[in-house]
Amino acid sequence: MSAKETPFAISAVTHLTGISPHTLRKWESRYSVVQPKRTPSGRRVYTQSDVDKLALLKALVAQGHPISVLSSLSDAELQALQHQLPEIKESRAADQIIVVGHMLTATLKREPLQHDNVELLATDARQWLADGEPRGEPGSRALVVELSTVEATEANQLARAASEFDQVILVYGFTTQATVAQLSDKGILCLKAPADARQLASNLLFRANPPAVLDVLNDPRIPRKQYDEQAIAALAAIPPKIACECPAHIAALLSDINAFEQYSLNCEDSAPGDRALHARLRLIAANARALFEQAVAEVAQAEGMDPERLKV
Repeated sequence: MSAKETPFAISAVTHLTGISPHTLRKWESRYSVVQPKRTPSGRRVYTQSDVDKLALLKALVAQGHPISVLSSLSDAELQALQHQLPEIKESRAADQIIVVGHMLTATLKREPLQHDNVELLATDARQWLADGEPRGEPGSRALVVELSTVEATEANQLARAASEFDQVILVYGFTTQATVAQLSDKGILCLKAPADARQLASNLLFRANPPAVLDVLNDPRIPRKQYDEQAIAALAAIPPKIACECPAHIAALLSDINAFEQYSLNCEDSAPGDRALHARLRLIAANARALFEQAVAEVAQAEGMDPERLKV
C-alpha cells in the first residue's frame, strides 16, 4: 500500500462492495481472493485494488460463477469475464435506484436501502412496465421490479428496461426456468421472492452510503487499544500477590468490554438502520475499555509486572 493510498477497513469494504463481513472473511481464509494488510492492533486494511477486485468477484458470483473457480483465475482472466457482464463499471456507481411493486416497497419502507436516492413506487409493476412510465433522472440508474408471475409480455418489457437502466433486478414469484434464462441472457438478475433490503443490497451493483467509511481506523474518539487478549489472559493467569482476586476480575471485565466493543462494531455493519445507536454503544465501550486498561496498568505494577511490556 503506497503512502498516499487510503486504507479501507473491513466495514468500509462491506459497504462499498455489498459483501457481508462473514462472506468476506470466508473468501479470504478459504480462497485467498485478497490478502489485506494488518494494522499494529491487528485490524485488516484493504487497498483500492482489493476493493475493486472484490466488487468484481461479487458481480461475477451474482452471475453464477462459483467463487471456488474464480479464486483460481488470474486478474487478467477475471477482467476477461468482466466484459461478459452488463456494464458492470457503470452499475457499481448507480446514482438512483427505482423500486416498483407493492410488497417490495412496503418491505423497504421498514428496512430502507442505504442509498441517498431510492424511489419507492407502490404500484402494480406489470401496469408500470406496460405504461412505459418515465424512467427517472439522468445518470446511472438501477431498477428493481416485483412481479408475481412473468409471462412473455413482461419478459419483453423487462428486456427493454434493461436497455434503459444500468442494472435491472427482477423479484419474481413464479415463472419458468426458460424465462429466467432468457432474462439472465439480457443481463437481468432474477431473485425468487421474497426479497429484503439485505438481499437486494448484496446484489445491487452500487456504492452504498459510506457512513464513517474510515471510522474503524481513524475515529479520534476511539481510544487506541493498549492490551490484546494474550496480555489480558496473562494477567488473569498469574498467582496474585495482593490479597484478593482483583487481577483476575479486571482481566475478565476487560475481556468482556473488548468483546462488546467488537460486537457493537459488527452491529454497525449488519444493522444499518441502527448504525448511529451502535456507533454510540461502541464509543461508550471503547471509553470504558480505556478506563479498565488504566486499572490493568495499576494492577500489573502492584504485581511487580511492567505494564508497558504487556501492551500491543
